Amino acid sequence: MPDPIGQLAERIAALEAALPELSRSSRLAYSAIDDGSVAVTAGGSLRAVIGQQPDGTTALNVVNGPPPPRPSLPVVEPALAALAVTWDGRWAGGAVTPLDWSRVEIHVGATSGFVPDRSTLATTIETPQGGSALVPLAYSEHWVVLRARSTAGVAGPATAAVMGAPRRAAHGDIEAGAITAESLAADAINGRTITGSIVQTGVSGPRVILDPDTAAGAYEDPMPGILVYTTGNSDDGPASVVGENGSLTLNGASLADSSGPSSILAVNADDIGMTSNFVSLNVGRDGEVAMWVPVGPGNTLDGTYYSFTSRGCSVGPWFDVDFAAGWVNYGQGYQDVQYRQMPDGTVKLRGVCKPTSGSTTGGVMFTLPGYVWPTKHAPFGVATLNRVAGYMLVSSAGTVAFSGASGAPGWVSVGTACWSLD
Repeated sequence: MPDPIGQLAERIAALEAALPELSRSSRLAYSAIDDGSVAVTAGGSLRAVIGQQPDGTTALNVVNGPPPPRPSLPVVEPALAALAVTWDGRWAGGAVTPLDWSRVEIHVGATSGFVPDRSTLATTIETPQGGSALVPLAYSEHWVVLRARSTAGVAGPATAAVMGAPRRAAHGDIEAGAITAESLAADAINGRTITGSIVQTGVSGPRVILDPDTAAGAYEDPMPGILVYTTGNSDDGPASVVGENGSLTLNGASLADSSGPSSILAVNADDIGMTSNFVSLNVGRDGEVAMWVPVGPGNTLDGTYYSFTSRGCSVGPWFDVDFAAGWVNYGQGYQDVQYRQMPDGTVKLRGVCKPTSGSTTGGVMFTLPGYVWPTKHAPFGVATLNRVAGYMLVSSAGTVAFSGASGAPGWVSVGTACWSLD
C-alpha cells in the first residue's frame, strides 16, 4: 500500500519545480475582457482607457497627458488675397515630436498679442514632417501663431506672432482677356484712373470714345482724344471731337438747329485757321473771344466775326439778302439791303431797294435765312420814294413783302424792321 506521506512529498517537489516557469509566463495570455475596460494610469492620473468607452464604443482612448512642445516659428509669406504659412516640422529648444502628437494649428489674429482660441483657428498641418497652408484673408496686416495639440486634445504653448499681409493681383496674375464685363461691378471703376488704351461705351450708335492715340486720323492731325456719337450721326463722323490742344468740335447735323447759320461749332484753346462750313469760336492769347460766321450760299467765310472782350460785345456782320425776281438794291449811293442778328437776340434790316418794273406795286422783295425768322408775322411801316401808302410784312416763313400800296413805290426803305427771335 502506497505511503501517503511519500506521495505528498512528491507532489510538493513537483510544484516547486514548476513554480519558476509559471512566474515567467503572461498572466493574461488566454484572458478576455467582457463588457469592460482597462484603465491605464501614471502617477495616479488616468492616461488611457482600453476597451469599452462610456459612449458604448470600443477603442484606445488617450486622455490627459502632458502638453506637446512649442513649434518653431512659422514662415509667413504674402500670397494672392491670402497668406502662405509654413511650418518646418521642428520644435523650439530642439525637442522631438511626442508620440501622442496629433497636429499643429495655425491661428490668425488682428494684433500681435492675440490669444489663440477656436475663433482664431484658420487651418491645421496634419503631418509631423511639417508643411504649408494657404489662408485666404482680407487686404490688411494679420498676425500668425502656431501651437501643437496632442491626441488627448491637450494644446501646447503658442509661438510668437509673425506679421504678414496678402498681396493684390498684379500683371502676371491675370491673363489678357480674363476679366470680362460680366465680372465687373457697376461701380468698380468709379473714382479710378484707366490708362494705356481706348475706352468706349459702345461699338456703334450713340457712344463716347476716349482714344489716347495721337497718330494722324480722319478728323484732325493729331488724332482727337474724345469722340461723341449721337443718334443722328453715322460712323462717317462723330457728333463731337475733343482734340489734344483742348479743341471741341460739335457736328451740327444732330446737335444744332438746321436753320442755324452753320453745321459745325469749333471751340479751341487758341486761334485756328478757318475752313468752309464752320462757325468758329476762338479764344485768343490776348483774352479776346472771336466768332466767325458764314456768309452767303455755301456757308463760305469772309473773315467777319463777332468779337467778345472784357469791354463787352461788338456788333456782328451785316449780310446781304437774296432778292426775289423783280426786286434789286436801289443803288445811287444808298445803302444796300442787309440783315444782321444783334447780340441782344434781335434781328435788324437796313437799306433801300426798288422794283425792276416801274409799274410794280408790291409783292415779296426777298427771303431771309431760317435762323433769323420771327416766330410770328411782323408788319412794319416803311418810307417810299413816291410816298405811296403801304407796309412791309416779315412773315414767320422768312419772306419780306411790300403790301397794301395804291401805286408804284419807286423805292422802299426797310430800315424800320426789327424783331425778336423768341
